[in-house]
Amino acid sequence: MKLFKPALAVACLLAGTILSAQPGPQLPPHQILPDNKVTFQIKAPQAAKVELRGDWPGGLGGNTVVPMNKDEASGVWSVTVGPLTSDAWNYNFIVDGVTMPPAAPSLADLVSGALPAGKLVIPGPFGSDFGPAKGARGTVSYPYAPFRGLSKILEVYLPAGYFENPTQRYPVLYISGYSNAWESAVNLHFLLDNMIASGRAKPMIAVVMDPNATDPISLGQTPYPGGGGVGAPGFIKSAQAEADEIVPWVDKAYRTIADRDHRAITGFSSPGSLGFMAGANNPDKFAYIAVFSGGFPTWPDVSVHIESKLDPKQFSGPDLNRVPDMKVLGSEIPKLLPSANFKLVYLSNGTNEPLVQTEALVKKLLDDRGVKYTQVDLPGYTHEWRSVRYALRDLLPRLFQ
Repeated sequence: MKLFKPALAVACLLAGTILSAQPGPQLPPHQILPDNKVTFQIKAPQAAKVELRGDWPGGLGGNTVVPMNKDEASGVWSVTVGPLTSDAWNYNFIVDGVTMPPAAPSLADLVSGALPAGKLVIPGPFGSDFGPAKGARGTVSYPYAPFRGLSKILEVYLPAGYFENPTQRYPVLYISGYSNAWESAVNLHFLLDNMIASGRAKPMIAVVMDPNATDPISLGQTPYPGGGGVGAPGFIKSAQAEADEIVPWVDKAYRTIADRDHRAITGFSSPGSLGFMAGANNPDKFAYIAVFSGGFPTWPDVSVHIESKLDPKQFSGPDLNRVPDMKVLGSEIPKLLPSANFKLVYLSNGTNEPLVQTEALVKKLLDDRGVKYTQVDLPGYTHEWRSVRYALRDLLPRLFQ
């Protein structure tokens, strides 16, 4: 990554100052062992208690917390976990109740594309795609764009060669979500770098857009257990604004191929289902629409309370006890028909998330309408970013072919 948020660099440097208070060389915060176990360590001689938190499986949402052991002579706390599967993982240390990243990369590391603090990648056919690219790298910037009367920050990824080839134009992948999450949880720009460099994905621009406006896309909580937010009226306005405001702005600001065949839109959970609505209602602008663990029950006025037969100990995530009213939901996407001629309609879900109940209803709607689609079920996954990494990696080679 050649460009980055100055605020991020400052925060990382401050964190490094806190953790580097002890004189002498700084300890590497983690070491990956040959068997894919990982040893974590931090020097904190005055601390009374140090724990490690990681997002690998273990506990709700993969929020694994384990105690660390202190070597009294050196003041170094350490613990070995795993083996971990080949993937990208995030972690931090909790020192006497204070959460902090393990260390700070230098500015040179950030510019060179090194993994930021608190990240590790277990190498392998899957995980290595989410680490720094060894070859050509794209750039990331954070411009402001108008969105429903606001000035909203976007994340824009430009592929390697964009500036070196001033006449080349590119397709665009739009992601309805939050840029900090797609970088912190998915390693978005690393994945794009690696898949484009290896020829598995077409060179493309990627734009992450936050669909919240003055009226948030979801408000409050459902009155029954297992639900997420309730969609506000602005949800539908924001979906259309993604197509009417963000797409034209991007086409003017960057060298895009400005037609439907070279635009895709996706996202995760509720923001992702908003993006799916935007794509389904604008087949003149998008030929590829996808959603990962789509939060369809958050659409305004579609939520229906059910008494789920799923075991909550096995099925982790939102919407255990609600599904969408498909008649209402279908009325919000009337253009999702065979005549829209979408090149790809893509859905993914973890098999252990309650949204499998919604998934079955959405598939029936598509079947009843005669819409062809690709459904990817992820065995054992719940409503989590691990499943998004898998699904996005699976989706990219299918785009713009």
